[in-house]
Amino acid sequence: MQIRDQIVLVTGGARGLGLAITQLLIQEGARVVVNYHSSKTQAEALQNQYPDQIFACQADVTQADQVKALFTASKAHLEKPSIPLLIMRWCSLSLMVMSDLKLKI
Repeated sequence: MQIRDQIVLVTGGARGLGLAITQLLIQEGARVVVNYHSSKTQAEALQNQYPDQIFACQADVTQADQVKALFTASKAHLEKPSIPLLIMRWCSLSLMVMSDLKLKI
């Protein structure tokens, strides 16, 4: 699969492993939704550095309403009906919440 111009949501995408993943995706030409819980400064710095490729959005991925708001804001910002790729740093928590949402994302 070509990653160029794909939209990818990375939870925890502003620091640590998530940041490393985000940086690789940027290098490959992807557009990245950087989800953060408390790393606002780092996430906004990424968005300012790569305004055409990064959309930073705060959400606690253990809270279903915040995950739904994250997808709604991301799709509106990117003007896309869906986000086809999702990389979750904390899979066990995130998958539980995603399955509870019963959303077409």
